[in-house]
Amino acid sequence: MKNLITIAILLVTVVVSGQTNKGTQIRNCYLENATAKFELNEAQQETLKNAYIVRKNGVNAINKKKKEEKLSEDLAKTEKKANYLKFIDVLKELTGKLEKELTTFDSSVQKECRK
Repeated sequence: MKNLITIAILLVTVVVSGQTNKGTQIRNCYLENATAKFELNEAQQETLKNAYIVRKNGVNAINKKKKEEKLSEDLAKTEKKANYLKFIDVLKELTGKLEKELTTFDSSVQKECRK
């Protein structure tokens, strides 16, 4: 019985670690692309990294509420949009680019980094 519990704990640890590593890889890929495209300095990279983490944590919190049926589909969609626009505002401030260019960049890099 102890062996079964130990194996279960090990399995959960490996799965969670893998998901965390994948998330870190996607974030790093995104930051590398943004840095190259917009020539961000170290301070700007750190600001973008923090904004990206806040964005992803916000989406995760919204999804959790939705799953627990604390949010309707429409309200979840509205909150995700607001969360996304906060992130885009940070990108606009860092790059001086227009929202349309940044949303195009964001969607293409997200797809590329998830491969």
